[in-house]
Formats: sequence, structure tokens, C-alpha cells
Amino acid sequence: MSEDATCPQTLTTSQTAQALLEYLGDLLYTPDKARLDVDALSEDFQDVGRGLLVFQETLAELRAFAADLGKGNLTVEPPARNELAAPLKSLHANLLHLTWQARQVAIGDYGQKVDFLGEFADAFNVMIRQLDERRKSVQNEMEENRRKTLALEQSVGLFTTLTELSPQWILVLERTTKEILFANQAAKDMLAVDGAMTARLLGWLEDNAGLGDAPQTTTAEIATARKTWYLSVTLQPFVWPPHQAISCIISDKSAEYEQLQALETVAYSDPMTGVGNRHFGMKTLSDWISAREHFCVSFVDMDSLKYVNDTFGHPAGDEYIAAVAKLLSEFSPDVSVSRLGGDEFMLLQRGWSEARATERLAELRAELGRQATGPDQPYTRSVSYGVVEALPGNTLPGSDLLSMADEKMYVFKRFHKKQRQNTVVQKRKTVPPQKLKTVEMQKLKTVEMQKLKTAEMKKLQQSGG
Repeated sequence: MSEDATCPQTLTTSQTAQALLEYLGDLLYTPDKARLDVDALSEDFQDVGRGLLVFQETLAELRAFAADLGKGNLTVEPPARNELAAPLKSLHANLLHLTWQARQVAIGDYGQKVDFLGEFADAFNVMIRQLDERRKSVQNEMEENRRKTLALEQSVGLFTTLTELSPQWILVLERTTKEILFANQAAKDMLAVDGAMTARLLGWLEDNAGLGDAPQTTTAEIATARKTWYLSVTLQPFVWPPHQAISCIISDKSAEYEQLQALETVAYSDPMTGVGNRHFGMKTLSDWISAREHFCVSFVDMDSLKYVNDTFGHPAGDEYIAAVAKLLSEFSPDVSVSRLGGDEFMLLQRGWSEARATERLAELRAELGRQATGPDQPYTRSVSYGVVEALPGNTLPGSDLLSMADEKMYVFKRFHKKQRQNTVVQKRKTVPPQKLKTVEMQKLKTVEMQKLKTAEMKKLQQSGG
């Protein structure tokens, strides 16, 4: 039915009847073209027109639901409060139940039986009985064949192991083309999780699988944007007629590797600064000596840390330690920094000469001295250091090299001590009077408390005597 949206005209009763008749015909035969202008109908039929529009919506829901069922889409939600769809809703529920029963049959549950859907139910139940009979027949044949053919039993055992019993990812590749001949369910699930990981893993297998005739177990590190996978891969060449094949048994060791890394971080890292701890530093030093590396050992000692702790408090001292650790880590991209304890650090620089390392430490020391510490904490940050160069022919143990660097550090410290003391005195003079007063008061309170404790102890001893 055509309509004029600008200036609708009211139809006569006869015209309204004709319009409604045409609209009903469109609803039944060409629903996509069905249109009805209720306002154009005669007033007596407008309620009927509105009802027909609701009917049109109901039919549209019904058609959409029927179309989904026709396509086999059982996940569709049935239209609510639509009585016209009641038979289809019943069919939908039956099909869902039938689907569940089919899945049960697929996993070997032949006790399923359909009591609805008429002839289809009869055919389905006959099929289940036949499958059950066939299963029993096959079991009998397999038992007979097992006794007659050991090779068949081994093949079935291999297949069962690969597909059912092993939790690992199992792939069988054609040895030359690297085409996937077989993947167990665990491998299929893995391949579906991360497309980038799948591509990189298959690329790794193409490069590494089939390089020899002997079995081999190796580790593959597969990095993607999402995560890094650490895999244990066992490769076994074998003949799978008509193919020359290779089996790939893959275990995901990512969790174990990450746990190991976390334990190593705890074992080898200094919790305050994030650099290596003493154990890490001495182990690295020993490893480099064993590998006959050319490197430098630098012993670095912070200056005036006790003064900073006593004057400004341990939080300021901790900040001082962290600042030194951060700066030393900027020595070079590949430097190994370890905090040996308290205010002492060790740097290991591979391939550096003593002169070059000394020059770089002087640059870092100057940069440290330029760092601002704030108006309420006026002190100069500084370090002393000693450097020893170890050549590839070195036979001294790590402890001796570190002691030599320590001795050089003390020579450096004594040489610069007077200059540093003068700087500390000058800085201390600039401490705000209120800050000095607070520090002195704290010291006075400590002394007074100690006197009180001593007096109390004497009273107790006298009374006891």
C-alpha cells in the first residue's frame, strides 16, 4: 500500500477494507513489502490496523526463528511471548535435546533413546542399536586380531598413546616437506590459541626437525607479542608408510621457566636497588675467570653514607644508595653491577681496559656530585673506587682480584678524604638552624635516656644487694 508521508489522506471504509486486504496479502506472500499507514485508515479500523502491525512483528519474529532453525542454528533464542512460535519452540527444544543425545552417542553412550519426533526417532534408535551391535562386533574382531597380529596391536597402542594418554602436544610431520600429517587434540588446541605462536613454532620445526636420524631433545624459545613460550621438544624420525615422518613431542615449560626466573631474581638480586647481590656478583666473577675473559673489576665504595644516615635519617641514606646503584648501572649497556653489602658495589666490565674503566668511573663520580639532594638535606654525593684489569691468562681467583681493587679504592679514598671532609663541613654550615636544632635535640634525648637507664640499673643492683 502506498502512502503520502507529507499529507496523509483518510481512506473511506471501502478503501480501508481494500487496503487491509492488500496488507494481509503482502504479509503472507511478500512480507518485506508489507506496509500499512494506520493514520490513513478510517477511524473505525485504526485499532485493527495497529493490531495488524503487532501481528506483522509477531510474524517477523516467527519467520526469523524459523529461518535460524532451517539453517541448523540451535543457539538462537526463541521469541518470547509469541504463541505463534510455540510449535517451533517445541521443535527447537527437541532438537537441542537430540543434539545432546547425539554427542553422548559420539562418546560411546549407546544407552540413549529418542521417544519423540516420530519416524525420525525410530530411525535414530535403530541406528543406535546398530552402532552398539557394531561396536561389540568390532571389539570381538579387535580381540581376535590382537591375538593374531602383534603389529596391529602395537599400532593401536601407539595411536592410543599419542591421542588419548599423552598430555603433551604431539605433531607428526612429513620429514621433507614438513607437512602436518597428524596432530593430537592437545596440539590442535595449542595451534588454535595463538596464531603468531603457531607460525613461529612451525617455522622453528621446519628449521630444526629432520636434521639427523637420531632422536633428539632440545629447547625452543618462541617469542610473540603476547608472551614468550619455552618449549621442550623431542624429535623422533620414523617410517609411517608411505611417509618418511618425524614425530614432535612438545611440552610447555613456560610456567616452570618463569618460576625459575623468579627464584633466580630473588636469589641473585639486591631487593633495595634491583642490581645483583653479592652472591650474583661473585658467581659472575668466577664464571668470567673460568671462561678466561678479558675484563675489569671495579670496587666502588660510597662516601659519607654514615654521615647521611646519622644526620638526615636512614630513608635519606637508602635514597643515596639507590641513586648510586642507578648511576653505576649506566656505566655501559652490558655492565654487571652488584651490591656487595652496605655501601660497597662491584662492577664487572667485559673487554674494558683499566684506564678506560677508571676514566668512565671518574665521569660517573662527577655526575653523581652534581646531583641535587634538596635544601633540607645539603650533602654532596660521592664515591671512591679502585679498578683492576684481568687478562685472559689471569690465574688469580676472584677474591684476590676484588681485594686488589679494594686496596686501590682505599688509596683513592684517603687521597680525596680531606677534600671531601672540607666539603661536608661547608655543607653542614648551611643546614637550617631548625634542622640542626632538631638533630641535636634527638641526640640529647638519646644521651639522657641512656643516663636514666644506667641510674635505674644501679638502683636495682643496690636494692638486690
